[in-house]
Amino acid sequence: MQKKLGKFVLFVCLLLPLVSILTGMKGTAAENDVQIVIHKRVLRDADLPEFTPHQNDGHEASQETDILSKTSSLDGAIFDVYDVTRLYQESGLEEQAFLEQFNEMSCKFAADFLRQRNVTPIYQGLKTDSEAADGGVLRFNVASYNQEMSANAVYLIVETGVDPAAGVTVDLNQTTPLVVMLPVLDPLTNQAMQTIHIYPKNISYLRSPYFFKIGRKTDGTELPLAGAVFVLYRTNSEGNREYLDMSPTAELKNKWIPSSDPASDPAISRYTSNSDGLVEMKDHYLPAGTYYLEEIQGVEGYKITEEQIPLVIPESEKDAEGNAQFVMINGQQMEEKVNDRVPESAMTKKEPRIYNDEVPKKELPNTKGDPPSTPTSTTSTSKFLPRTGEQRTLLLTGIGMLLLFIVGVYQRKQKRSKQ
Repeated sequence: MQKKLGKFVLFVCLLLPLVSILTGMKGTAAENDVQIVIHKRVLRDADLPEFTPHQNDGHEASQETDILSKTSSLDGAIFDVYDVTRLYQESGLEEQAFLEQFNEMSCKFAADFLRQRNVTPIYQGLKTDSEAADGGVLRFNVASYNQEMSANAVYLIVETGVDPAAGVTVDLNQTTPLVVMLPVLDPLTNQAMQTIHIYPKNISYLRSPYFFKIGRKTDGTELPLAGAVFVLYRTNSEGNREYLDMSPTAELKNKWIPSSDPASDPAISRYTSNSDGLVEMKDHYLPAGTYYLEEIQGVEGYKITEEQIPLVIPESEKDAEGNAQFVMINGQQMEEKVNDRVPESAMTKKEPRIYNDEVPKKELPNTKGDPPSTPTSTTSTSKFLPRTGEQRTLLLTGIGMLLLFIVGVYQRKQKRSKQ
């Protein structure tokens, strides 16, 4: 009996170090948090064909890569972070299959997918902001090990929107969630990385509008008008006008300022029609929204446009059903630019267009020698003033009557003196 007890004690003594090692490994994993650093970038859709995609490997990207040199940082991007370790374990999928499942989802679809499965975020409403010289940065820590599932942790990062103050719109139907499966191994050392850099990008639908200024003559003919001047404004949440500043679009953002006299305010951007009637908003790219054009200087001989002219930019090039969506100016479709240039077809059609009607000319005097249809001022005056010959006759008649009057008075005096 003592011999058996001794063997059991020996077995327990041998087992304890192993249990201690396993427990220590789990404890170390739980204590080793990993920092995830998101560098949010945004790319104009027109620049996408020349963009080289970035391969996230956990390291910081160099400034020469397209992800930094051809994109802009985005402050105000909003993210939710989910622990999907249980979802991964219960799916029975291999790593790559699990990754591909979410890569095929949009952020909007992924959020609905998790909500239906009662998966709640561990972080909600995190925002990117400026950090030193670089903007669009978000840092947060996560546990590398999921104690409940006794497995390496798996996280899903879902973008939920952009702060309106950022002045940039993004299409959440075109953004995909980010899956982070820990540990992430350094491709150079094959060691688990404690800081992981990720560079998600958005495609931003920004447009540089154009239109044509056309004169409409009283006889119905049309011609392009040069020299008409426009400014652009939007209305803020309080209903007040904010005008587009003359500084060009920077970091895909525009500056908007109030003004009591936009026609003479030098800080406001102005757009003038050229000899083709073309008005281009060069150096400015507008996100989705409703704007208004205001004509502050017309063309001589033509009426100025006094009403506001709506300019509407959709949130994306296509709607959810895949139908094309166009920029609308004055209720007319604007054809997409080609390589940032107005297409030839639009130059030929001169559309979209804004009309200015010709000011009607005043009636000119009849110069053909035909008798006027109505009496002129000269004939009207002749009814009251005598002609030159008539004036002489009247003068002589008056003198004669005056002489007769004098003679009559003289004779009357003579008669009285004789009496």
